[in-house]
Amino acid sequence: MRVDVSKDAEGPDADKSAMDNEASDHHRTYLLSPAVEAAAGSRETDRLLADIRDLLRATVRDMARLRRDKDDAQRMANDWMLAAAVIDRICCIIITLFFIAGTITLVVLLFVRSAND
Repeated sequence: MRVDVSKDAEGPDADKSAMDNEASDHHRTYLLSPAVEAAAGSRETDRLLADIRDLLRATVRDMARLRRDKDDAQRMANDWMLAAAVIDRICCIIITLFFIAGTITLVVLLFVRSAND
């Protein structure tokens, strides 16, 4: 059995000798072995094609699940980063208030001591 595989020529004015040459990139003929010819259309081929289809479906399903898991993990990481930013801002405000209160307390204590002396 011969199987011809042809590619389109480069245009309407393409060189005809390149298309006639079986070793060229534009035209190749492949000879199939008798075993391949016998297997064509058999139950074995159908079973193998069904197995390949099942493997492809499983692969696509696994890739989709991994993508979903990765998206979920990224979303959770973003949520934790937002929570950390909120906690950081609250701590910054509290520390700033303590520093201001401490500074005012020290200034008031200095004035009270200097007024008593």
